[in-house]
Amino acid sequence: MQIARGLISTVAACALLGMARASAADLAPIAFKGPPPTESAGDWTGLYLGVNGGGGFGAANADTFGLYGANPGFRLAMGSYGLGHDMTGGLAGAQAGVNWQVDRWVWGLEADIDWADIRGRGLLSGPMVRENNGGGSFPGNFTAAGQTIDMFGTLRARLGLLATPSLLLYGTAGLAYGDVKQDGIFQFDSRRGFAASGHAFQVGWTAGMGLEYRIAPHWSVKGEYLYYDLGKRSLVSSFGFPTPSSGYQSQFDFATRGSLARIGINYRWDDTPVAVAAGMPLKARPVALSLWQLEVGARYFYSSGRTRYRLGDPFNAGQLNSQLTYKALDSNAGEGFGRIDHSSGVFAKGFAGAGNIFKGTNTDEDFPPASFPYSKTVASVNNGSLWYGTIDAGYNFWKGPTFKIGGFVGYNHFYESVNAYGCAQVAGNQSICAPLSISGDTQGLSKTENWDSLRVGLNGVFDLGRQWSVTLDGAYLPYVHLSGFDNHWLRPNINPLPQSGSGWGYQLEAIASYQMTQNLSVGVGSRYWYARTTGGTTQFPGFPPSPSTFTSQRYGGFIQASYLFGAPAHGVAN
Repeated sequence: MQIARGLISTVAACALLGMARASAADLAPIAFKGPPPTESAGDWTGLYLGVNGGGGFGAANADTFGLYGANPGFRLAMGSYGLGHDMTGGLAGAQAGVNWQVDRWVWGLEADIDWADIRGRGLLSGPMVRENNGGGSFPGNFTAAGQTIDMFGTLRARLGLLATPSLLLYGTAGLAYGDVKQDGIFQFDSRRGFAASGHAFQVGWTAGMGLEYRIAPHWSVKGEYLYYDLGKRSLVSSFGFPTPSSGYQSQFDFATRGSLARIGINYRWDDTPVAVAAGMPLKARPVALSLWQLEVGARYFYSSGRTRYRLGDPFNAGQLNSQLTYKALDSNAGEGFGRIDHSSGVFAKGFAGAGNIFKGTNTDEDFPPASFPYSKTVASVNNGSLWYGTIDAGYNFWKGPTFKIGGFVGYNHFYESVNAYGCAQVAGNQSICAPLSISGDTQGLSKTENWDSLRVGLNGVFDLGRQWSVTLDGAYLPYVHLSGFDNHWLRPNINPLPQSGSGWGYQLEAIASYQMTQNLSVGVGSRYWYARTTGGTTQFPGFPPSPSTFTSQRYGGFIQASYLFGAPAHGVAN
């Protein structure tokens, strides 16, 4: 018995000694061979939605000067003044985006839209404000100009680097847009005022930087700074109030720009983190949506356009009095789009976009006998805007493992507004913009059109293999309706001229997409839109409606990225 007890004691002592040695060894560095180190990857890939809030700050400009008879030779008839001002206020709204992570790099697209109350105003008063080309000044003289941003949004690309698995540092740039109200006034000795006001949907650019921190598997908070520039816009006053002053007007040139600082919170639908060898490619996991598939994404659309209206005579059938042509109307625009499919074959799709028109040309022709001799003037176009949207519902009547073809009906709205500056005569009529041209910083013409269309068409999606697919979409517009107006800013007796009409058109689109993961795709596409009226009118004050015809074209290309929920294992089923 004593021998047995001694043996047990020896074994126990050896065991304890071995554990102690192992514990000591754990404290020392050791070399070992094994699989390569791993990192948590895929955390930031996927779709996200969130809310944000913050404020605006920074300096903007409003330059104002007086015109006499709209002649650039008398541009300073009431003086010229700079009314720079700060743009400050708050904003709050929502954002949506998609990310794709490769190792420590994260890139993506984000769109946001905010309610805003960002405003500023500049004022000069007293003897520094003079009239009659600096010849008169009164204590009550003043000039003021201000602007307010009521809505602000962006469509931006983001590129970031993960400082830690939870902290993303990023830079961002893209389109910015806003609804901007502007007003200005010249007031002389409380007796005569020259005022103008209006609002416009303005589009420009933005750039900035930010950081985003992941606070939970699906939640993150962010802070960012953006600088924005929404471009320039001009307003021209009437000939004065309460008693008009013959020939005198004022012009206000606004530059809308500033900075934003805001914070936000995002909820993301992303892949579960997976331990993979560093540097290995990642593939996103599909999010099952039962019998449904949902694709959402964003696009950048670069396009050019052309619009024309031909004005007939209200008393002489078939007589053409004038023709205005706006062409080479180049535009930048951002879009959000989506499509939802059910396994039964029913689908709905749509998109909405907005952008600026940053250059173009205007030709204004007047024909005998209404104008003699023939007149042709040219002007430059900028500071325009457009926005549009389409929604369709349809059914895939022909389906296979690698294709689906369906018919649809839908609705499209297209808004376009352009401004023309300067005026130069290039024909023989010396009474219109001749012998002196109107300078290029004076706004002479504007055109605003709203086109509403019924769409009937076909849509096909074809899987080409090797992760490529093609989407073709064609719609006939059996009914379109135009409403709008034409502005002649230097002719207040015919400003504005309401216009309307109805007709037909068509819209074509093609997209080639590459499936980077089972959920994330990128693509390129092109489109062409055409609409025209077969019957229309322009209303001059005091005259019967003048018969008019209107045409509108827009064509261009785009790039896009999208994220698919409920991705099929193969092909384009559903």
